[in-house]
Amino acid sequence: MIGYLTQRYIRYLKSVKIFQKIGIKNVRNKYLFILSPPFSGSSILTQTCATSESISVVNQYDNFEGQFLPIARLWMRKHPWRESYRMPWHTIKFIWRCFWDLSKPVLIEKSPPNLLANRAEIIDRIFPNAYFICLIRDPYAFVEGCVRRKIYNHQDAAKFWLLCADNQVTNIESRGKVLSVKYEEFVNDPIQTLEKIKIFIPELADINLPKSFGIHNVEGLKKTELKDFNEIKKNNLTSENIQDINAVLSNRKDILGYFGYRILDNN
Repeated sequence: MIGYLTQRYIRYLKSVKIFQKIGIKNVRNKYLFILSPPFSGSSILTQTCATSESISVVNQYDNFEGQFLPIARLWMRKHPWRESYRMPWHTIKFIWRCFWDLSKPVLIEKSPPNLLANRAEIIDRIFPNAYFICLIRDPYAFVEGCVRRKIYNHQDAAKFWLLCADNQVTNIESRGKVLSVKYEEFVNDPIQTLEKIKIFIPELADINLPKSFGIHNVEGLKKTELKDFNEIKKNNLTSENIQDINAVLSNRKDILGYFGYRILDNN
């Protein structure tokens, strides 16, 4: 692993020297960060963006997430969702730039914990020309995904959704270059979402919708066409499950309303 990382460092340093030699040492990449809770469609959105010839993904082997790269994971996976945890972001930036193809105008990354507002603020500061797509998904479908993967029980998963949603509101209202996208909007009207992305980052004018996506989904398929899995996921919830979720969400109708969601009837 260390040897492989060293090779990437060497390639990175050589690329910088090449840019300087041919007089483009001030190459200004755009950094595109997908800020999204886990299990909310960030993989299919990133795979779609990656169809552009202008895009370089930071980590094609681990779900496009820079948090799993060698060395970077030592910090980023230690306390991934602890808001107070401090990380050496300049070092992480250097590592990521070793894995991006810097000849591409747009560099993309999508580690879910980066949606924490204090981290997004730091990223916005140390990555000049940073752009953010803030993604969110129906809370009941999200909770089902967490519970099915045995990460949380229904109430704790609902609390986690609220944590993510609260941070997304801050990101949407605080970051300078941000596009807000809902999972449901993307899967039900992908053409409109693609048009929004093209306007947001004109370099991605050539993005296309892949015929299939490599994802882990509720149907157990490794590859699937674009479709809305929300109803399948919500149908997996019992009346008691919905009651447990509502016990948490009913106190935060403000955040549900912000994203256009509502309390689900458990009858």
